Amino acid sequence: MRLTSRLLLVSLVTLLLPWAGCQYLRDVEAALRQGQAEALAATATAVAAGLSATDVGPALSSARFDENRTRAIDIYASPVDQRPVMDGFADDWALPASAVHTMHSPSFSISYAAARGRGSVYLVVEVVDPDVIYDDTGAGDSVRLRVGNAADASRDLVFATAAPGTFQPATPGGQAVRQVEASWQPTSTGYSLEIRLPEGMVGDRLGFLVTDRRRNGASDTLGTLPNLAAEPGWLIYRVPSLDAALARSALPGTRLRLVDSRGFVLADSGPAAAVGDGGGSALMRRLVRLAVGSEHALGLPPVATAGRLDLGALRAALTDGKVDRRFRAPDGGRVLLASARRVDLPAPALLVAEADTDAVLSATDRAASQFVLASFAASVAAVVLLLGFAAWLSWRIGRLSGAAGRALTQGGEIRPALPDAHSGDELGELSRSFSSLLGRVAEYNAYLKTMGRKLSHELRTPMAVVLTSLENLQEDPGGPQAAVYLRRAQQGIHRLQSMVSALRAATRVEQAIADADAEPIDLLRMLGELFTAYVDTHPERDIRIRIPAEACPVRGSPDLLAQMLDKLFENALDFCPPGGRITLGLERADSRCTIRVTNTGSRLPEDLGPQLFESMVSARAGRSETPHLGLGLYVARLIARHHGADISAYNLPGDAGVEFSVQLPLDRQPRQ
Repeated sequence: MRLTSRLLLVSLVTLLLPWAGCQYLRDVEAALRQGQAEALAATATAVAAGLSATDVGPALSSARFDENRTRAIDIYASPVDQRPVMDGFADDWALPASAVHTMHSPSFSISYAAARGRGSVYLVVEVVDPDVIYDDTGAGDSVRLRVGNAADASRDLVFATAAPGTFQPATPGGQAVRQVEASWQPTSTGYSLEIRLPEGMVGDRLGFLVTDRRRNGASDTLGTLPNLAAEPGWLIYRVPSLDAALARSALPGTRLRLVDSRGFVLADSGPAAAVGDGGGSALMRRLVRLAVGSEHALGLPPVATAGRLDLGALRAALTDGKVDRRFRAPDGGRVLLASARRVDLPAPALLVAEADTDAVLSATDRAASQFVLASFAASVAAVVLLLGFAAWLSWRIGRLSGAAGRALTQGGEIRPALPDAHSGDELGELSRSFSSLLGRVAEYNAYLKTMGRKLSHELRTPMAVVLTSLENLQEDPGGPQAAVYLRRAQQGIHRLQSMVSALRAATRVEQAIADADAEPIDLLRMLGELFTAYVDTHPERDIRIRIPAEACPVRGSPDLLAQMLDKLFENALDFCPPGGRITLGLERADSRCTIRVTNTGSRLPEDLGPQLFESMVSARAGRSETPHLGLGLYVARLIARHHGADISAYNLPGDAGVEFSVQLPLDRQPRQ
């Protein structure tokens, strides 16, 4: 896989930024929901405590929840804001479909709904009867309404008419009741009866019974009253003063409802204000919901139908005192919070506080949408930049690779100069490393090219001596010079053996340098020990030392550094004339320490220069019995380079002699 493809894969990691942001927003959303739930629970507790001493009227009378109460059905009257028109229909009541109750008998069925407002109680009854008999004397179809208070006897009103239209009901004795309005209208399936009664007449009890008479004289009844002997059920309605109290106590976005143990709503602060759109497109919000997550595992919230709340899991608050629940909205990922608190009134009731997390969800979706768009744009920009950088990097690497491939010409010449050598990044460092490596290879290549010539030059003389001596010995084996010829041949062979040994020793030194381990060394102590050894070994020489007062710590191989100093001392010993002086010196300055080996009485040739440290290069004049291949200073330079040191040689001013110096970096690591 090419570098560009790999960097492209790496750049795709930036796509984790939107995911990480969504995870963070999920945690923030959970924290906001938790805070909202705690605030809702505190509100429910405070409002429930305030309602404990409130008069809620007869709706929570203990008799209503008694086991021996009437078997009549209670009627819930929904609130109406405007006075309906008495036209026989409830179209202008603005009631939800759930406010209508339906009852069935074998012969007919009825649907009814009740309302309360503007000082009146309204009741509409729609009867499905294929044969309606009109008669106002009691021989036709009729509706009997029973009203009253718990402390007073109930009162019956009979609604029967000889023809459709508006009419007034009568008592069972036939007396008309003028304060009650009624409108009887035929329908395609039967008839509809709309009634308006004053609140004072109804009291807290209301029930009705519909009588269907047939042509054959038979009749059937159906209604909230089980029979004419039963007491009516309770009329349950919302108390306006409690509605106002809950509306004042409800926090923004919160709905408060007071319900009895059967779920009938006695007070309602009204639906919470709808939260505005979270902004952005619906597709983006859907993607955010998929990333942030929705709590689909939660159950559905309680549903209110016909003024009655299905308590469900909240019913446990009647015994436990409080319940806090979370529900899932039917239309999406929203979470609904509900807190129920028991209110001790004449009969147990529940204060139910509800809050929609639309505000939290809207804020989260808005923030998440902006974050996702921004992080996606940043990811795309990062991918483009990385691709451009990868192309530029690939071009530089390709250029460096091509230059490295062309570094060796067909003629065997090595070109160490490579592109980007002046760059400060890793590729520049790599180019410089390759250039340095190629320079050393070129240097070694030149060394190999000249090695044969140098070896032939050095070996020619001893080989010529051996060959000449053997030829002379062959011509005159028993002559007086035979012993001389033999001795010369032996000397030449010994010289050849010394050369081979020197070459082998240099090879061993190179191998030792490659295998050496670095350790802390105190040059001050090492130089002092070597000075003592040199003085003991060469008592006839004037050997001196100059060392600083403080230690000179370095890192390296003690054996190799001692061998390097031996080579420099032997070189000074060879070139220092009798009566001369050899000085070992050590100096410490800044981050480096310098070893100096000085001898008097000699001078370096001006034409040697840096070649002095090459192999098989010697500055000795004339010939000696001991072969010198110029490997001593070469080995010294190898050891110095291994330790990151610089080695140099120069003539002292005034023909005072020659000095060799080695600069080593100080060891800044603390001793263990």
